[in-house]
Amino acid sequence: MSGVDSNEDEYAYGGLLGTIIKEQRDLLGISRESLGRNLVTGQTLKKLEKGECDSDLWLVTVLLQRLGVSVNRFEMILTSKEYEELLNVEAIEKDLFEGKYEEVVKRIDALEKGTPVRNMLVCRLRAMAEFYAKKDHEKALKWLEKAVQEVTPDFDPMNAEGEYLSVVELENLLAIEKLRFLDGKADSKWEQRIVKYMSFILKRSSDEDDTALLYAKCCWLYASRLLEKGNASGAIGVANKALKRLTGRGFWDFAEPLLKLINDAYSVKSNGKEVNFMTECYKAMSYIRQDVCGDGYPMDRFLENSAYRNISLDYEMFKDTRLSKGMTQEELAEGIFESSKPISLMESGKGSVNRSNFGKLMSKLGVNRRRVNPMVLEDSYEIICLNHDADVEISRGNFEKGYKILKKIMSKIGKEAFEKDNYLCSSMLITNYGLDFAPKDEILNRLKKLSEDAVNWETLELKRVPFRNDGIKINIICLCMRDMGDIENAKLLYRNALDKIKNSAVHLRHRSLDYTFLGVNYLKMIQVDHEFSREILELLLKYGGGNLIPHALNHYCSSAYQRGDKDAVIKLALSTYYSACLYNVPRIAHGFETYLEKIGVSLCC
Repeated sequence: MSGVDSNEDEYAYGGLLGTIIKEQRDLLGISRESLGRNLVTGQTLKKLEKGECDSDLWLVTVLLQRLGVSVNRFEMILTSKEYEELLNVEAIEKDLFEGKYEEVVKRIDALEKGTPVRNMLVCRLRAMAEFYAKKDHEKALKWLEKAVQEVTPDFDPMNAEGEYLSVVELENLLAIEKLRFLDGKADSKWEQRIVKYMSFILKRSSDEDDTALLYAKCCWLYASRLLEKGNASGAIGVANKALKRLTGRGFWDFAEPLLKLINDAYSVKSNGKEVNFMTECYKAMSYIRQDVCGDGYPMDRFLENSAYRNISLDYEMFKDTRLSKGMTQEELAEGIFESSKPISLMESGKGSVNRSNFGKLMSKLGVNRRRVNPMVLEDSYEIICLNHDADVEISRGNFEKGYKILKKIMSKIGKEAFEKDNYLCSSMLITNYGLDFAPKDEILNRLKKLSEDAVNWETLELKRVPFRNDGIKINIICLCMRDMGDIENAKLLYRNALDKIKNSAVHLRHRSLDYTFLGVNYLKMIQVDHEFSREILELLLKYGGGNLIPHALNHYCSSAYQRGDKDAVIKLALSTYYSACLYNVPRIAHGFETYLEKIGVSLCC
């Protein structure tokens, strides 16, 4: 096989992350010095934008977030080293909740340091250790102040015009404000700062997901202060605004603390006598968390970073894709490396490749995934965002909205380019299914053809871990199979896809959206599986897929009904009804409303 043509490579991989950073920086009119302030020099940032230097995962994330570019828009392709480091940080956070202080501190001290962002990360983790494991607010505050000094030493919310902060930096600042509140230091100046933070977040954060999560934490602080001062009505109003923004984006993260605050405010307002929809929501959602996750799982994880990442590993992606195309390591290496050794090391997780060769390998394998490693991606940021939005709408069953977004993409890149793109054509076929624009057998055959790189259609086994909209595509294929009476093969394909995700080297936390989406739809087909429905529900409660909770609860409740657990059925039915109302799933809400009224259970509508 010949090497990669340089012009073709430039066309396919001109969208280096540095290009995205430069485009967004120019769009916002920010100088390199302003963007990289306290993080990196303007000269280094210039090299990063030109693709002339590699950079650190944590630094790139902060730079992107300062520009309002959310990592949620990308599927991060990490090297084995980067993933191990990420798992280490997450393991530290997990151990903190279990009180393993001495062990955690040793592991934090062993983390790589030396740059402002990495130093900030270490200080933040030390603050969490003091706060969660030792309950020492004073030491936690000192460590948070050190974290702020590393990257945001001069930020003043009262005079923030022209400032650009990342999600992580804002969460550090809000965590400091929380500790001040807990220690009784929330005076009038504290209140003014929180209001300014709320305004700053709404004005500066261009990503709606990040805005919802940050705004929720900020509102929780302000509403807590209002309730402390006896203004229960004001607290309810502020908390409700944040809750609507969260549920509107489909998040469960931080929804329960807001529900608890609203419940507490109503209790103060009516001396515990008032019962309404929001108080019943809190009782119902608290029940399922305690029943499924247990009391040991913390509800308010304020000091944690709420940013979500879809993660894949570079060696998994390359190996799966190479094998699916029947290509040897030698054939893949030809024209890029002198031997197949770099491919062998990468596929075993013992090494990785630089940004330039990464792009060449992706081009040679024909990978067209709008992904990031975090150094390489495709398309403009605008097209990436439109694709992300289309995926979100389609996954929620909003096919008309998804269709309109795809038509917008077509108008921007041209019909010819659109029709050559496997990813976009698959998405369009999915909307055609949802809108009944074409016969089911025609959609099924075309989707199968577009999925030959992912599925062996003779055995229904997956050739690789599902990427991006693969989960949505597999779901529609299964539904087409069901519609045509091939239910057993539909079940088998669902199960194979779920097993492929679960058996990946990547922890389910980082594949939970794909796994729970497919899992909920698989449960619809098999009807009852108590253990699996519990697993799906636990993942949703832990990792934030709020809009799928009513669907998962529906099946969990059905399994309790099949087992004859009458006490659990009523509690779960109430939880399902209120979660469906909270996340605007009218079909499920109406069904459970009818059932509960039939058995004489009153509801607060």
